[in-house]
Parts: sequence; structure tokens; C-alpha cells
Amino acid sequence: MPNTSVADSRLLGAVRRMCTRLAEHGWRDVLLVHGLDIAASDLRTELLRDLPGVDRAYPGFEDFTRAGHRGIEPGVPARSLLYHAMASPAVAARSDGLPLTGFPTAAELDQLENLVFGVIPPTLDEVRRRAGASPLVIAVFASEYRLAADTVHRRHADLCFARTGVARVGTREPLYAGRARAFTPVVDGDAHAIRVLPCRYSAYLAVSLSGDPSSFGPMRFQPPSADGAPGDAARPFWVPVHKLFDGGECIRGRDLRVALRHRHVNDKIARVIRATQKAADRVPKWFEFRLPEVLDGPPFTVSEGLVELAGAAAPAAGDQDCPPGTLIPRVHPDLAAPAVYEDTEVTLAVPPGRANLPVRGGGESTMVLGDPSAPEYAYVRERVDPPADPTAGSAGTRTDLSNDPAMLAILGAGDFEAVAYADHTADGWVAARCPQLTLDVPSDVPAYSVLAPPDFYPAVGQRQLSEWVHAALPPSEVAEVFTERPVIPLSDVRLPANLELPGAPFDESDVTVTAVVCLTRQGGDDDPITAVAGARHGAWGASSLPDAAAGESTPGWDVGVGGAPVRHLASYRLASPFLEDVKICAAVGSYWPGVAPDALRAYRPSITPFRRTQFPLTDEELGAGAPAWDGHPGPRLVDIPGEENQYVEHLRAEFADLVGRATGRPLSLALTARVGFDEFRYRLLAMRRVNRIAENDPWIGRFVLSFRRVTADDPECRAAQQESGAALEDNLFLYRVEMYGARRERDAGDFRRVLVEAINRVTVFVDPVTALLRRAGRWQVAAE
Repeated sequence: MPNTSVADSRLLGAVRRMCTRLAEHGWRDVLLVHGLDIAASDLRTELLRDLPGVDRAYPGFEDFTRAGHRGIEPGVPARSLLYHAMASPAVAARSDGLPLTGFPTAAELDQLENLVFGVIPPTLDEVRRRAGASPLVIAVFASEYRLAADTVHRRHADLCFARTGVARVGTREPLYAGRARAFTPVVDGDAHAIRVLPCRYSAYLAVSLSGDPSSFGPMRFQPPSADGAPGDAARPFWVPVHKLFDGGECIRGRDLRVALRHRHVNDKIARVIRATQKAADRVPKWFEFRLPEVLDGPPFTVSEGLVELAGAAAPAAGDQDCPPGTLIPRVHPDLAAPAVYEDTEVTLAVPPGRANLPVRGGGESTMVLGDPSAPEYAYVRERVDPPADPTAGSAGTRTDLSNDPAMLAILGAGDFEAVAYADHTADGWVAARCPQLTLDVPSDVPAYSVLAPPDFYPAVGQRQLSEWVHAALPPSEVAEVFTERPVIPLSDVRLPANLELPGAPFDESDVTVTAVVCLTRQGGDDDPITAVAGARHGAWGASSLPDAAAGESTPGWDVGVGGAPVRHLASYRLASPFLEDVKICAAVGSYWPGVAPDALRAYRPSITPFRRTQFPLTDEELGAGAPAWDGHPGPRLVDIPGEENQYVEHLRAEFADLVGRATGRPLSLALTARVGFDEFRYRLLAMRRVNRIAENDPWIGRFVLSFRRVTADDPECRAAQQESGAALEDNLFLYRVEMYGARRERDAGDFRRVLVEAINRVTVFVDPVTALLRRAGRWQVAAE
């Protein structure tokens, strides 16, 4: 064993303090089951000795690799029993079955991870030998420890890495949920608050390797495509080899100082102004009296105040003990707010013919820019009539067009100015510097950092949905669920990061920046494919890796695609502000397709062409007895005197205004954030079955009036089973769906809303196997 100095014992001391703190919460009992005593006086020796009695039948250790037989395996987190126990969200109960009462913090897990790589620090030459013939570089990765089902190889729990990280904006400080081993966006007791979601970055010595599914991956390995694009076997990927951190325990003989730096940019408003000027040869009148160079500064181009990077000297974010390298979005009171320049609200020029354009059925009240170098959409709902003397600095007259029945005509005519709203999304880079290694490892590879909108379903990932739908459904039936385009997680995209960032450190040939990889696999790691029930990362907490984010689309949800002639990922392609994207995606039946709210049934029925609800929001999520996710109440039945049939009152999609509402904080993910992957997919299957029933029976209405979860003990459900003679499964995924047909409309007394006559109404109870339909007053088994 190498000699260590007093200073070199910091890592072990930090881990000992963690073990001492957690021992009284039941952790000593848990680890003693496997023969590891975290209260041992000689903790280092205890962590490095062989453990012949590891019990992989113990809850949470089912997917601990069979090659693991020590508390700490130097350099290999997945083989380190103590690391697995502390980092795995599946480890949650004591040996007596009672829940553990305390969990490690994010900073403690980071220190434990450092100990794995530094308990026996290698020399730089030893790291080089481990890397093989490839030269070492310093690269930055986002990382997460995941259960087997969400790893690259699916064989055991493991660390997963990506050179793209996804943090998310919000209105409240971050909160690390120890039980989930992840940050949570939910604020208990405040349904309208959304926590920011940080992303942790770390520096690693890394090598460039061609894709290899038998070694490091990448996840969802891609073969050559039919159009001639090379597969992952011919693409280079940066693969981590050894983590870098401060002190003398990282690389033997070197006292390292590792510094991360970052830069993020939001220049959406500047790009909107340039695009409208290019399209119509005009700029806002107020702007004519100012220099064009102001577009390079705030609020048009913002590079300060978006995020903060926790460091060794300042690890805290609010009351959260965040480890160094954690990128923490700045908390703002609103998700979007009017942009202000020199005490005056910024306005956008709205040319004629650029707004009130059909946008997939949900964007008729937005400005469509149609420029690949700018946001796809811009919010122009609040008209500003400039003052008589623009040089005086006084504000003009502001009119909210949402309150005008002629809004669509006004938007279509254009030739006015609208308030510019700023959001806090951005993209950028995180890079590392280590002076003590500069002469030996001269180059560095930065990570691409996305500061994305909130995720309304943080417990459900894009990759999860993609893998499941293609595994569960025949290819001919996938289109029944997703009518627009296939589900693509960001980790599957093979495009470079934003090449237009100021001082962009990215190269157009680096198309694997979003790929998810693991450490090169060690001998003896040939565990069988592990499928632990419920062992999906998304079931435990929000993910910051790109396989949980939305992939290539225009404009996108998490990040868009821009650039010409070289296409690249770019946050500036999101709408200005991003809430316009949220509105449009929800209004057309979820992100087309993806893991996003499907608010289609809340709006006036779209009869031609017919669109179907795909992933239904429940009545509660649409505001029945709980805050609506977007602040807009869902459909409701209305009795009209003298009319035989009831009417359904809907909001007109063009009057849905998430931007204006964002300033009042009505958006809520309090309910949607609690939807796990199992419920998500069963809702999707339930709606698919009901849509099939409706399509095969012309009498049945095709529009969703109500969707809610029930139990088999529900009185109406019991009656349905008794009358039909069929039994429904009494589980968590039994739903009551009410459908109707739309015949004619009438005035609702509010131009924002419409009344639709409801005919051919039916009620359906549907579980994963059976559907019961009430028709002509009688319950029967429904045929698909």
C-alpha cells in the first residue's frame, strides 16, 4: 500500500463521518448483513477486505454485480458494496424490514465516489496503461448511478455518463431527496411552485474509443442507417477512465486542484429581433434610436445570472449541500417575465402575415418565425402602442389581446409591437482545468450543458417510453399510439452541440456528445441481464442525463435543432419564451410524441382533421378538485334550458395563454410529477383501447369528457361488473373514461370558450385486459 499523508486522509475521514451519521439510521445493520461493518475502527482495512457473504437477495442488492466482493473496489464504483448501498435508490429498508430513517446527501455521495477512485490512488502511468493506446484527455461528464434496467449494459447497477447534462429551470430552490438519491421538482404544500433541478458535472481522465457494445456502449447502440450514415461502431466516443478531484489522493504523487468553469447563453430575444428585421426589413420603433450592438447584451443576450456552479469553496445552494461541480439554475420568481432594457419593456416587431398561422392545431396565436437561426415561435399576445416620443423613455399603451374577440384578426394583420417575454432557459458548456496535469494531459473536452424547461413527468423518461412502446407493440400498431413521429430520446441524437455559442468549444464532427456510456467493463462483469421489478431510475427521481430528455425535433422541448449548413443542437430554437412550446405540444395531444402533458381534450374539439387524446390527463390534473397543470380548467358539462342534450364547455386553444399565466404562477406539476412509468404506460394503453373501441363503432363518440382512476370497489364499477358478468382487475390501473360525440356549437357567453353539444355519450371502465362499455343503458364487454 502506498504511504499517505495526513492531508491525504480527508476522503476517508469524510466517509467515516457519513458512516457514523447514518449508522444510527439503520445503515450499520443493513451492511452487517453482507459482512461489512461501517463502524469498524480501521475503516480503510474494513472497506478493502474480501466479503464472502454478500447477500444479493437482500432488497436493493439484487442488481449489485456478482463481481463485487468488497466495500470499496479501487477505481470501480459498481463493484463497491458501500457505494452501491449508499447510491442506489432501491436500498431503503433495514434488516428488520423497517424503513431507513436517514440517507446520504449529494455531497457525501460525491466524497464516497472520490474514495472509490482514490482509496489506492494510481499513478498517471497506471491510468495510461489502463487506457491502452489511446491518449488521455481531461473531459467533463454528467453522471448518475443507476439500477441495472437503466444502465448501458443492463446487467447490474452502474455509473452512467454523458457529455451532455440537463438541468431544469424553476421558481424555488433545489431539494435533494435522499430516499430517491436525486433532486425533486416538487414543493410540498405549494402546488404552483417548481423547484430547479441541478445537474452534477465531474472531470475525468478520458479516452476516445470507437463504439463497442461489449465494453462501454453507448446505450442504444446504433447500426449503420439505410441512408448511409455510419453506425456507432464507426463513431468516436469519449469514455471516462479515472475521476479527477482535489488533493493528493486522486493521482499518486500529484496534489491536484481541479477547477470547473462554465458559460451559458440565452440569446433568443436577440435572435427574434434579427429574424423579424431580416424577414420584414423592420425593427421595433423604440429600437431605431439605439445601437444594434445592444443586442449583444441583456436582456437580448443573457450570459450572467442564469446558473451558478458549486465549488469546493462554496458548495451550498440554499440549504442544499451540493457537491463541487453541481450546476444549479438560478431561482426566479416566474418562469417567464417581460424583458426590460433601461427601465423600458422590450418590444418585438410583428410583421404582417407572421402570426395567426396554423401550427399543428395549437399555435394560432403565436408568431412563427420560420428561421433556423432563431426560435421557431415567439409570444406576441400583448400589443404595445409606442409613445408619441420614443426618445423620452416613457412606456407605451399595453393591450392584452387575449381580452379581445378580434385577437386572431389583429395577429394576422400584424404591423404592431408586442411585449417581449424572457425566460431563463439556455445552453452552454462546462470545462475543466487542472494545472498539475497540463503538461502531461494538455487538451480538455467540455460537456454540453442544457438549461431546459421544467419536466412535467420527471419520473418518466423519453428512452423508457421509446423502448417500451417498440417492445410492447407491433410496428403496425405504434402509429396508433403516436401519430406524428417516433419517440427519440436526446441520447439517440447524433448531432454536434451548439456551434454558435460565443467561444464555442465544440466541433462539428463531434456528433456523439449526447450519448450515454459507462466505464469500460472489467473482467468478471459478465452478469446476466438483470430485470429487477420496478427498477427504473425514473421511478425514484428526476434524471439529468440525456436519455431522459426529448430528442431531435423542431422546435423541441428540452433543446432544438438549428444551424445552417451544419445542423446542431441549440437551445435558441425553443420558443421565446419556451412556454409557447409547452402550450402547442399539449394542445396537439402531447409532445409529438413524447413525455409531456396531453391537454387536447381540454380544448375545443378538432373534428377535421380528427386528433385523438393519446396520453390522457386525469380530471384532477385538469383542475377537477386540484390545481390544473396549466391553470386552464378542463371541459365541463353544461345544461342548456330547452335543449335535450347537455353541452360540453371547452376553452378555445388559441386563447390558452401559458406565458401570461406563468407570471402568476398557475403552472403546476404537483400531480403529474407523481405519475410513474407504469401508470404512464397503462394510461396510454387504456386510451388506445378506448380509441379502438370508438373507431370500430361509429355510434360511440370520440372525444374524451372525463378520465379518472377508480378501484373495483367503486359502486358504478361494481354494477358494471355484475351486469356484464365480467370481472375487472382490482389494481392501480383501472380507469373510468367518458366519451362523447360533438355535433354543433353554440355561444358560451365568453369568446374564449365554446359550448359543444354532446351526443352518443358512453362510459367505459378499462383495465389492462378488459373494457366494459355502457350503451343503451346496459353494461357489456366492449369489443376492440
